[in-house]
Amino acid sequence: MNTCCNALLSAIYESSNLQIDVASGRKWTANTLRDMVIHVANVLINEIGLKKGQVVAFYCPNSDYHVILQLAVLAAGGIYTGCPNGLKYS
Repeated sequence: MNTCCNALLSAIYESSNLQIDVASGRKWTANTLRDMVIHVANVLINEIGLKKGQVVAFYCPNSDYHVILQLAVLAAGGIYTGCPNGLKYS
């Protein structure tokens, strides 16, 4: 996990809610969020083959899972670029 993500998650009290998805009611503590980000980052590296410096875009609704995906890309050394849901191509 990169230093920025680790420092951010370490700076916050472990049992406090770090992220809340209002639409679903899901709540994420720093520990739970960190564990999920690490898991997804490992999947991106080991199963999908993401390499450091590669650009990744997700086309999905904004949600707590989208934030986890963004952090996982950064933790895996990738570069995240936004792709707004509802974007129309002509």
